[in-house]
Amino acid sequence: HRDRINALIFYGHLLCSASNDGTVRLWNLNSGKLTHSLTRLGWQPTDLAIAPPYLIISNGTGQITLWDLEQLTLCHTFSQHQDWISGIATSANGQRLASISRDRTLRLWSLPDQQLLETLASQSQAMAFHPSGNHVIVGNNQGQIDVWHIGTPTTQDRLCSTGDGVSALELSPDARLLAVGTEGNTLKVYQGADGQCVSDLPQGWGVIAIAFDGHTLVSSSQDETVTVWRQAPMP
Repeated sequence: HRDRINALIFYGHLLCSASNDGTVRLWNLNSGKLTHSLTRLGWQPTDLAIAPPYLIISNGTGQITLWDLEQLTLCHTFSQHQDWISGIATSANGQRLASISRDRTLRLWSLPDQQLLETLASQSQAMAFHPSGNHVIVGNNQGQIDVWHIGTPTTQDRLCSTGDGVSALELSPDARLLAVGTEGNTLKVYQGADGQCVSDLPQGWGVIAIAFDGHTLVSSSQDETVTVWRQAPMP
C-alpha cells in the first residue's frame, strides 16, 4: 500500500486491507504474499466486512459494493448514502448490514435481498453490531453511545457517555463488554447490559481502531503506537 490503511479484516488464511491509495488487497497469511488487488476509478475504500459469499467494501463517495469472495467479481452496489461512509458491520448470521455515514444516517440493509431496509437519522462516527442482529451500537463526536433496537418501530436508547468523541467501538463476542476508543487519551470498557464503566485505560492520543475478543484488547492510535491489553486472571 502507498497510503494510510483504513481497514483490516481476516477471512480464513487471508487478510484483506483497504487503503487511501484506492486499493483493497488480499494477502495470503501463510506465505505473506499478495494474492489479489481490487481497484476502481476514483475509489476511496473506507471499511471492510465479510458475510459469505460477499466481501463488502464501503467507499468515500457513499457507495457500498458487494464482491463475490471466490471470484472477486463485483455483484452489487448500494448507492443510497450521500457522503463518506464511516463504518460498516454485519450481523453474526450474515443476513443484515449496517452502515453509518457523514450524511448523518444509519442505514440497515438486507444482504440476501440486496436492498435497503431502513434509514435512521444518526450523527455517528463509530458502530458495532450486536451478535443477535437485533441491536446496533453507535457513538458520536459528543461522546454519546446509543443503542438502536431494530424492530417495528426501531427505537433508540442512551447506553452511556464518555468525556471525548467516540472513534471506535467493539463488542466482545458474547456482548457482555463494550470497548470504546476515544479521540482523547483513554480507552474505556463498559458493561454491555447497563453501560457501567469497568475499565479506564490510559492510551496514546486518538484511538483509530480496536479489536476485542473479551479477554485481549488491541488498539492503534494516532501517535503511531499499537497497545495490547489482557484481562488479569482471577485470583
